[in-house]
Amino acid sequence: MPSQIAQTLPLDILREIFDHAAAAQPAGRNPSLDTYNLGWIIVTHVCQRWRYAGLSAASLWADAVCAFPDPTIADELITRARTCPLNLRHIFHDEKDTGARSYRRSPQLTLSWALRYRSRARHLQCYISMASIVRDEDAEVKILFADPLPIVEDTSIMVDDNLLDFTTRSLFIAQLNAPVLGSASLFGMLPAPTSTLPNLRTLRLYLDDIHATTIVDMADILNALRALPALESLNLRLNDAVESSVDGVSVRLEHLRFFQSLLRPMKQ
Repeated sequence: MPSQIAQTLPLDILREIFDHAAAAQPAGRNPSLDTYNLGWIIVTHVCQRWRYAGLSAASLWADAVCAFPDPTIADELITRARTCPLNLRHIFHDEKDTGARSYRRSPQLTLSWALRYRSRARHLQCYISMASIVRDEDAEVKILFADPLPIVEDTSIMVDDNLLDFTTRSLFIAQLNAPVLGSASLFGMLPAPTSTLPNLRTLRLYLDDIHATTIVDMADILNALRALPALESLNLRLNDAVESSVDGVSVRLEHLRFFQSLLRPMKQ
Protein backbone atom coordinates (compact mmCIF):
# COMPACT_ATOMS: atom_id res chain seq x y z
CA MET A 1 0.00 0.00 0.00
CA PRO A 2 1.47 3.41 -0.98
CA SER A 3 2.36 5.53 2.06
CA GLN A 4 0.19 8.41 0.84
CA ILE A 5 -2.90 6.20 0.86
CA ALA A 6 -1.99 4.61 4.20
CA GLN A 7 -1.76 8.01 5.86
CA THR A 8 -5.20 9.09 4.69
CA LEU A 9 -7.31 6.00 5.43
CA PRO A 10 -10.38 6.74 7.59
CA LEU A 11 -10.15 5.71 11.24
CA ASP A 12 -12.96 3.16 10.90
CA ILE A 13 -11.07 1.44 8.08
CA LEU A 14 -7.90 1.39 10.18
CA ARG A 15 -9.80 -0.16 13.05
CA GLU A 16 -11.10 -2.88 10.75
CA ILE A 17 -7.52 -3.55 9.61
CA PHE A 18 -6.41 -3.85 13.24
CA ASP A 19 -9.29 -6.22 14.04
CA HIS A 20 -8.37 -8.54 11.17
CA ALA A 21 -4.67 -8.37 12.02
CA ALA A 22 -5.34 -9.21 15.68
CA ALA A 23 -7.42 -12.23 14.68
CA ALA A 24 -4.80 -13.48 12.21
CA GLN A 25 -1.67 -12.71 14.23
CA PRO A 26 -2.23 -12.33 17.98
CA ALA A 27 0.54 -10.78 20.02
CA GLY A 28 2.41 -13.01 22.44
CA ARG A 29 4.33 -16.25 22.63
CA ASN A 30 5.23 -18.29 19.57
CA PRO A 31 5.17 -21.88 20.94
CA SER A 32 7.15 -23.36 18.06
CA LEU A 33 10.05 -20.95 18.56
CA ASP A 34 9.58 -20.28 22.29
CA THR A 35 9.80 -16.56 21.61
CA TYR A 36 7.44 -13.60 21.89
CA ASN A 37 6.37 -11.41 19.01
CA LEU A 38 4.37 -8.22 18.61
CA GLY A 39 1.87 -9.80 16.23
CA TRP A 40 -0.83 -7.32 15.21
CA ILE A 41 0.73 -4.56 17.33
CA ILE A 42 3.43 -4.01 14.72
CA VAL A 43 0.72 -2.87 12.28
CA THR A 44 0.04 0.14 14.50
CA HIS A 45 3.60 1.39 13.80
CA VAL A 46 3.08 2.14 10.09
CA CYS A 47 2.86 5.90 10.65
CA GLN A 48 1.72 8.46 13.19
CA ARG A 49 -1.91 8.24 12.07
CA TRP A 50 -1.91 4.48 12.44
CA ARG A 51 -0.33 4.78 15.90
CA TYR A 52 -3.06 7.21 16.93
CA ALA A 53 -5.77 4.87 15.63
CA GLY A 54 -4.10 1.91 17.32
CA LEU A 55 -4.01 3.61 20.71
CA SER A 56 -7.77 4.10 20.48
CA ALA A 57 -8.42 0.36 19.91
CA ALA A 58 -9.03 -0.24 23.62
CA SER A 59 -10.75 -3.62 23.29
CA LEU A 60 -7.80 -5.06 21.35
CA TRP A 61 -5.38 -3.96 24.06
CA ALA A 62 -7.70 -5.43 26.69
CA ASP A 63 -7.46 -8.79 24.94
CA ALA A 64 -3.66 -8.57 24.70
CA VAL A 65 -2.76 -7.41 28.21
CA CYS A 66 -1.14 -10.75 29.11
CA ALA A 67 0.64 -11.29 25.80
CA PHE A 68 4.07 -10.73 27.36
CA PRO A 69 5.35 -12.07 30.71
CA ASP A 70 6.36 -8.68 32.09
CA PRO A 71 4.11 -6.85 34.57
CA THR A 72 5.44 -3.44 33.49
CA ILE A 73 4.40 -4.11 29.89
CA ALA A 74 1.10 -5.58 31.05
CA ASP A 75 0.34 -2.49 33.14
CA GLU A 76 0.97 -0.27 30.11
CA LEU A 77 -1.35 -2.39 27.96
CA ILE A 78 -4.02 -2.15 30.66
CA THR A 79 -3.70 1.63 30.52
CA ARG A 80 -4.34 1.45 26.77
CA ALA A 81 -7.34 -0.81 27.42
CA ARG A 82 -8.99 2.07 29.29
CA THR A 83 -12.14 0.73 30.94
CA CYS A 84 -12.62 -2.38 28.77
CA PRO A 85 -12.98 -5.78 30.46
CA LEU A 86 -9.68 -7.67 30.48
CA ASN A 87 -8.49 -11.04 29.21
CA LEU A 88 -6.26 -12.31 32.04
CA ARG A 89 -4.49 -15.44 30.79
CA HIS A 90 -1.22 -17.30 31.36
CA ILE A 91 -1.30 -16.40 35.06
CA PHE A 92 0.91 -18.57 37.29
CA HIS A 93 1.11 -18.97 41.04
CA ASP A 94 4.14 -20.96 42.12
CA GLU A 95 5.34 -21.88 45.58
CA LYS A 96 8.30 -20.73 47.63
CA ASP A 97 10.20 -22.93 50.08
CA THR A 98 7.50 -25.58 50.20
CA GLY A 99 9.40 -28.65 49.05
CA ALA A 100 7.88 -28.66 45.58
CA ARG A 101 9.72 -28.82 42.32
CA SER A 102 9.68 -25.72 40.15
CA TYR A 103 7.22 -26.25 37.31
CA ARG A 104 7.76 -23.07 35.30
CA ARG A 105 11.23 -22.12 34.12
CA SER A 106 10.39 -18.99 32.14
CA PRO A 107 9.06 -15.77 33.71
CA GLN A 108 5.30 -15.45 33.84
CA LEU A 109 2.70 -13.02 35.06
CA THR A 110 1.87 -13.85 38.67
CA LEU A 111 -1.39 -14.32 40.48
CA SER A 112 -0.54 -11.45 42.83
CA TRP A 113 -0.34 -9.17 39.80
CA ALA A 114 -3.58 -10.47 38.28
CA LEU A 115 -5.54 -10.06 41.51
CA ARG A 116 -5.07 -6.30 41.28
CA TYR A 117 -7.33 -6.37 38.23
CA ARG A 118 -9.74 -9.15 39.19
CA SER A 119 -12.73 -6.79 39.23
CA ARG A 120 -12.11 -6.06 35.52
CA ALA A 121 -11.42 -9.63 34.37
CA ARG A 122 -13.84 -11.03 31.81
CA HIS A 123 -11.67 -14.07 31.06
CA LEU A 124 -9.39 -15.68 33.65
CA GLN A 125 -6.88 -18.46 33.03
CA CYS A 126 -4.49 -19.41 35.82
CA TYR A 127 -2.22 -22.22 36.98
CA ILE A 128 -1.78 -22.80 40.71
CA SER A 129 0.70 -25.14 42.38
CA MET A 130 -0.67 -27.56 44.97
CA ALA A 131 2.22 -26.54 47.20
CA SER A 132 0.78 -23.06 47.55
CA ILE A 133 -2.68 -24.45 48.29
CA VAL A 134 -1.60 -26.70 51.15
CA ARG A 135 0.24 -23.76 52.67
CA ASP A 136 -2.49 -22.18 54.81
CA GLU A 137 -1.01 -18.71 54.88
CA ASP A 138 -0.95 -18.27 51.10
CA ALA A 139 -2.73 -14.92 50.75
CA GLU A 140 -3.13 -14.95 46.96
CA VAL A 141 -4.95 -18.29 46.88
CA LYS A 142 -7.27 -17.14 49.67
CA ILE A 143 -8.14 -13.94 47.81
CA LEU A 144 -8.81 -15.75 44.52
CA PHE A 145 -11.29 -18.13 46.12
CA ALA A 146 -12.89 -15.68 48.55
CA ASP A 147 -13.28 -12.32 46.85
CA PRO A 148 -15.87 -11.95 44.06
CA LEU A 149 -15.00 -12.17 40.38
CA PRO A 150 -17.88 -9.90 39.36
CA ILE A 151 -17.66 -9.92 35.55
CA VAL A 152 -15.73 -13.13 34.76
CA GLU A 153 -17.62 -14.94 32.01
CA ASP A 154 -15.29 -17.90 31.48
CA THR A 155 -12.39 -19.32 33.42
CA SER A 156 -9.79 -22.07 33.29
CA ILE A 157 -8.09 -22.98 36.57
CA MET A 158 -5.46 -25.70 36.73
CA VAL A 159 -4.20 -27.02 40.05
CA ASP A 160 -0.78 -28.51 39.38
CA ASP A 161 -0.06 -31.21 41.96
CA ASN A 162 3.71 -30.86 41.87
CA LEU A 163 4.55 -31.74 45.44
CA LEU A 164 7.51 -34.02 45.96
CA ASP A 165 6.02 -35.84 48.94
CA PHE A 166 3.48 -38.65 48.75
CA THR A 167 1.13 -37.48 51.48
CA THR A 168 -2.46 -38.57 50.97
CA ARG A 169 -4.72 -35.52 50.62
CA SER A 170 -8.26 -34.77 49.56
CA LEU A 171 -9.11 -33.21 46.23
CA PHE A 172 -8.94 -29.42 46.35
CA ILE A 173 -12.42 -27.94 46.71
CA ALA A 174 -12.73 -24.16 46.52
CA GLN A 175 -15.47 -21.59 46.65
CA LEU A 176 -15.93 -19.56 43.49
CA ASN A 177 -17.89 -16.33 43.66
CA ALA A 178 -18.54 -15.53 40.02
CA PRO A 179 -22.18 -14.50 39.50
CA VAL A 180 -22.02 -14.16 35.69
CA LEU A 181 -19.65 -17.06 34.99
CA GLY A 182 -21.01 -19.09 32.08
CA SER A 183 -18.18 -21.53 31.30
CA ALA A 184 -15.49 -23.13 33.47
CA SER A 185 -12.69 -25.63 32.89
CA LEU A 186 -11.33 -26.92 36.20
CA PHE A 187 -8.27 -29.17 36.38
CA GLY A 188 -7.57 -31.00 39.63
CA MET A 189 -10.21 -29.16 41.67
CA LEU A 190 -13.93 -28.89 42.32
CA PRO A 191 -16.20 -25.91 42.97
CA ALA A 192 -17.59 -25.97 46.50
CA PRO A 193 -21.37 -26.43 46.88
CA THR A 194 -21.40 -23.00 48.56
CA SER A 195 -20.04 -21.32 45.42
CA THR A 196 -21.97 -18.49 43.79
CA LEU A 197 -22.39 -19.78 40.23
CA PRO A 198 -26.03 -19.19 39.28
CA ASN A 199 -25.31 -18.79 35.56
CA LEU A 200 -22.76 -21.56 34.99
CA ARG A 201 -23.94 -23.43 31.89
CA THR A 202 -20.79 -25.26 30.75
CA LEU A 203 -18.50 -27.18 33.10
CA ARG A 204 -15.46 -29.27 32.25
CA LEU A 205 -13.99 -31.20 35.19
CA TYR A 206 -10.60 -32.79 34.52
CA LEU A 207 -9.86 -35.04 37.47
CA ASP A 208 -8.09 -37.83 35.58
CA ASP A 209 -4.51 -36.58 35.73
CA ILE A 210 -4.09 -35.84 39.42
CA HIS A 211 -1.51 -37.24 41.84
CA ALA A 212 -1.96 -40.88 42.79
CA THR A 213 -2.26 -39.93 46.48
CA THR A 214 -5.12 -37.46 45.94
CA ILE A 215 -8.48 -38.75 47.11
CA VAL A 216 -11.38 -38.10 44.73
CA ASP A 217 -14.75 -38.90 46.27
CA MET A 218 -17.75 -39.22 43.97
CA ALA A 219 -19.93 -37.75 46.72
CA ASP A 220 -17.99 -34.48 46.48
CA ILE A 221 -18.56 -34.35 42.73
CA LEU A 222 -22.29 -34.92 43.13
CA ASN A 223 -22.51 -32.26 45.84
CA ALA A 224 -20.86 -29.78 43.51
CA LEU A 225 -23.27 -30.59 40.68
CA ARG A 226 -26.34 -30.16 42.88
CA ALA A 227 -25.38 -26.52 43.36
CA LEU A 228 -25.35 -25.76 39.61
CA PRO A 229 -29.01 -25.40 38.58
CA ALA A 230 -28.32 -23.74 35.21
CA LEU A 231 -25.87 -26.39 33.94
CA GLU A 232 -26.43 -27.36 30.31
CA SER A 233 -23.15 -29.08 29.36
CA LEU A 234 -20.96 -31.32 31.54
CA ASN A 235 -17.68 -32.99 30.62
CA LEU A 236 -16.34 -35.20 33.41
CA ARG A 237 -13.01 -36.99 33.30
CA LEU A 238 -11.93 -39.34 36.08
CA ASN A 239 -9.39 -42.05 36.74
CA ASP A 240 -10.10 -45.43 38.29
CA ALA A 241 -8.93 -44.29 41.75
CA VAL A 242 -12.17 -42.38 42.35
CA GLU A 243 -14.04 -43.46 45.47
CA SER A 244 -17.64 -44.37 44.77
CA SER A 245 -19.26 -43.45 48.08
CA VAL A 246 -22.61 -41.75 47.44
CA ASP A 247 -25.37 -40.51 49.72
CA GLY A 248 -28.28 -41.75 47.62
CA VAL A 249 -29.65 -38.26 46.98
CA SER A 250 -30.46 -37.68 43.33
CA VAL A 251 -28.84 -34.94 41.26
CA ARG A 252 -31.36 -32.96 39.21
CA LEU A 253 -29.90 -31.03 36.30
CA GLU A 254 -33.07 -30.04 34.52
CA HIS A 255 -31.35 -27.95 31.84
CA LEU A 256 -28.62 -30.47 30.98
CA ARG A 257 -28.36 -31.08 27.23
CA PHE A 258 -24.89 -32.60 26.89
CA PHE A 259 -23.01 -34.99 29.15
CA GLN A 260 -19.73 -36.76 28.45
CA SER A 261 -17.80 -38.90 30.91
CA LEU A 262 -14.38 -40.52 30.54
CA LEU A 263 -12.78 -42.98 32.96
CA ARG A 264 -9.17 -43.91 32.41
CA PRO A 265 -6.60 -46.00 34.32
CA MET A 266 -4.49 -44.31 36.96
CA LYS A 267 -0.98 -43.44 35.78
CA GLN A 268 1.65 -45.66 37.33
